[in-house]
Amino acid sequence: DGMPRAKERSWTVASLGCCRPRILRHCLYIVASTVAGISAQRITICSITAYNLSTGNMKKLLLIDAYAMIFRAYYAFIRAPRMNSKGENTSAIFGFAITLDDLIRKINPTHVGVAFDPAGGTFRHEAYEQYKAQRPETPEDIRKAVPVIKRLLEAMNIPVLEVPGFEADDVIGTLSQQGEQAGYEVYMATPDKDYGQLVSDRVFMYRPRHTGGFELMGPKEVCEKYGLQSKEQVIDLLGLMGDTSDN
Repeated sequence: DGMPRAKERSWTVASLGCCRPRILRHCLYIVASTVAGISAQRITICSITAYNLSTGNMKKLLLIDAYAMIFRAYYAFIRAPRMNSKGENTSAIFGFAITLDDLIRKINPTHVGVAFDPAGGTFRHEAYEQYKAQRPETPEDIRKAVPVIKRLLEAMNIPVLEVPGFEADDVIGTLSQQGEQAGYEVYMATPDKDYGQLVSDRVFMYRPRHTGGFELMGPKEVCEKYGLQSKEQVIDLLGLMGDTSDN
């Protein structure tokens, strides 16, 4: 496609250790040392040299919840959709590209990956047939945008992280803990409250604000925002609150 490629850095996921799997209401499922369906193989987490960024010796891993950001970008232009010369709605593509650039410039990561939900169901659908049954169908314009966004990420040499049977939440949850164990400072770009259970002194939520921009959330910020004594209580809070989008 003629676009410049960023320099690659390979990261062997299996070498980063194994997290204990668990399912607890709104608990994210931690995928045991196997990401994207591979175990001893390598996943490339992009080194952002194409943006000419440098963070010295600090290793920063940016993990992006793809569909959360795509939906947010699409609906941000719902009153004034972006259209190309062919009459195709490009709001999701345009908005996601702007968000991606903004995240990279603000966080200045050394490594980045974008996690997508896989096609078909997950283990949650097997456990509960009505999981997300009431969620509206994905708009056709978003369906058409996703392959283009994946090609954009490929051109930027940013890996698409996708695991059959597991949601993007699970993949990001796994890599955030493995990255922390490997000495990375981890930023999870997502509006999803479930991620609050994963934060630590080195793992942060980078949450979009409704008024624009992002808020950085560690354990202190999560507890203050939701009136909790510990981040682990996020599981209980969301279990009690429920979520219509999950049923």
